[in-house]
Amino acid sequence: TRVDDVPAPAPPGTKETFTVTNLPGGQRYYFAIKSNDFEGNTSALSNVISQMSELTPKLVITPLEITVDLKTAERSTRTFLIHNDGKGTLEFSIEPLSGNPSFASVNIAEGSIPPDGKKTIKVNFDAAGKRTGTYRQDVVINTNDPLKNRAIVKLVMKVDDNGVRIASATPETIN
Repeated sequence: TRVDDVPAPAPPGTKETFTVTNLPGGQRYYFAIKSNDFEGNTSALSNVISQMSELTPKLVITPLEITVDLKTAERSTRTFLIHNDGKGTLEFSIEPLSGNPSFASVNIAEGSIPPDGKKTIKVNFDAAGKRTGTYRQDVVINTNDPLKNRAIVKLVMKVDDNGVRIASATPETIN
């Protein structure tokens, strides 16, 4: 199989390296070089080297969206699952949650999951101080999965008025 996007050669005598990425793990690969000169002549095949690729993880997340319906000031916890469906250890980190205004938090910031392992992530939703409306936030997960090194779990919180008055005033008492 031909490898594309090979950089232009360096001046003669310069040591060069090139990394081939996104190869399935746990397989032996063979590499050799052919080159063309300015006249269009193609060289013979170079010496052949072989290398076994590392076992790779495979990220699977379920669900990819979590929606909760809360009343003002209510709290709730939901979960999502990070599963490693690959043959290598999955390393992950969760970016600090952001949003304006922020309404959720997670219980784990980073971790490792062995092959065929799972980790449950708790998401805490908090509607305290939130007005009626729909709020959105993303959980961004970075991993060492070579084919899916970043994933997003979408969080949606729908807040409805709980019917409790926060304050009241009468015209006679306002100056």
